[in-house]
Amino acid sequence: MMFMKGMRSLFLVFIIVLGIKSMMVNGWEINETTSVTIIIDGDTFYIPNDRVRLADIDAPENGTEPGFSIAKYALANMVGGQTVYLDTDQQSGRDQYGRLVAVVYVKYNSTHYLNVNKALLIQKVAVEMDYTNNEFSPASWALYVRYANASSQIITGPRGPQGIQGAQGPQGIQGIQGPPGESAPTSLLYLALGVSVLSLIVAIATVVNQRLNSI
Repeated sequence: MMFMKGMRSLFLVFIIVLGIKSMMVNGWEINETTSVTIIIDGDTFYIPNDRVRLADIDAPENGTEPGFSIAKYALANMVGGQTVYLDTDQQSGRDQYGRLVAVVYVKYNSTHYLNVNKALLIQKVAVEMDYTNNEFSPASWALYVRYANASSQIITGPRGPQGIQGAQGPQGIQGIQGPPGESAPTSLLYLALGVSVLSLIVAIATVVNQRLNSI
């Protein structure tokens, strides 16, 4: 009887350890909780005393590139002035510009975090860039993660270079569907509408500018 109880205890410990490893492999650990101060563009923002680069996605870098305003607007509406939960890269740590590489989460509702990196891909304001020099794999990302599935711990990792790729052209923004049993909040619906209008204005301004230049 004592032997059976011991075996059950060992099995339970094994299941718990396996579960923790599974969560970390899927990039669900939260290494840092902080606040967003300034949005730089569609994939970079400031936090107190540091900059964060969203891992494995790429958005237009400056105001001269098509789609810049739309991508920045989308990111700002998700994280601007908000508390964010960072899963920081434990392989390279930072990119070649010294920015902290991370998958970024925000609280979506009372039960779920929203994966901001994944949301920007779904909205088509950023493109996927699956770099091999970090711990992340976009194919494994879930749009929503339950609070119970995210481990909260502080881990520090090494620092190293990471390249930056090109940008994507202008287009509208796609809405985000809520997790099972949840509907998307009104703020996200307004976000989709606002960016669609912004896309239309940018397109009209481009056509008018081209015609004026041809006169």
